Amino acid sequence: MKKLFIRILLVFSAFVIIYLGALTLLLILGHVNKLPNAKYKVGGYGYTLLRLDEAKKVKELDVLILGSSHVYRAFDTRILEKHGFKSFNYGTSAQPPYVTYFLLRDFLKREKPKHIVMDLYWSMLQKTGVEAGVDIISNSEINETAIDIARESDDIMLYNTLLISYIRQLYKPISTDEQKDFKNDQYVQNGFVESFIKQNADDSLKLASLKKITFKPADIQVNSVKKIVKLCKENNIDLTFVVTPVTREKKETVLNYNEYSRFINQLAQENNIRLIDYNQRPDLELNSQTDFYDASHLNQSGVVKFNKVFINDFIKLYNGKLANSDK
Repeated sequence: MKKLFIRILLVFSAFVIIYLGALTLLLILGHVNKLPNAKYKVGGYGYTLLRLDEAKKVKELDVLILGSSHVYRAFDTRILEKHGFKSFNYGTSAQPPYVTYFLLRDFLKREKPKHIVMDLYWSMLQKTGVEAGVDIISNSEINETAIDIARESDDIMLYNTLLISYIRQLYKPISTDEQKDFKNDQYVQNGFVESFIKQNADDSLKLASLKKITFKPADIQVNSVKKIVKLCKENNIDLTFVVTPVTREKKETVLNYNEYSRFINQLAQENNIRLIDYNQRPDLELNSQTDFYDASHLNQSGVVKFNKVFINDFIKLYNGKLANSDK
């Protein structure tokens, strides 16, 4: 029995050494993303490398904004600044609530904003969060937040990303990495990403043929929203839920949008949180072709229109005049 145990231990140790060696070699050669269950994306499209680094330095914040790319491409921190609100846009690509929770928990150790605005985009309430986990782990130091994101997801891809990131940071610290540039975008101080695209890349026929879905929330995401609410209350931070606007055609892909709307309204009411769904605001007039650069994301023309409505709402909220209801 003892010999068998030793043999098993030796085989396992050899496997670990070979596996780590193969990952290291593929990483050095730049081929690690060719593996089916491993991804590593530093300095990528969502500007997460810059945003995570900048988040460490934020001080005296009025508003922290949380969510997916819908958030970091919609809430223009420059416009908020003009109206007297110092804000930081902490959206990251495909960020679901379970990732939001860990990012927020870490952020509150350094800075406590007066207000938090959190997006409840239906897709993020259904996702597992693997894409967001890869994005965060690839662009941050190996710390408690990165480890918890991988552990909570319990997905082999995130464990591999964590391992790859650790190996790489042994010889190249994340602080030495550089953000890639993208010709149609501009990263703006405090987390916002401005799009230079003037016209939707998806024509009316493509928008009309978008895949239909049925909203069904994932328990991990709903439970994480509740943990975020609890965290805000413990830190005496005012929390507001929003749904950032998408094209009319994108909204119509949700076959049970009324059910989704009832769900998030109930979630907000149960936790005594304000909710504003900007896909159901008749005073926010957005054109699918000229105010978006794809089915889901605003271009700068749409950003200006959306922020005007949001700022008016937020000023009322700031003054305590916005009722706790979906507008």
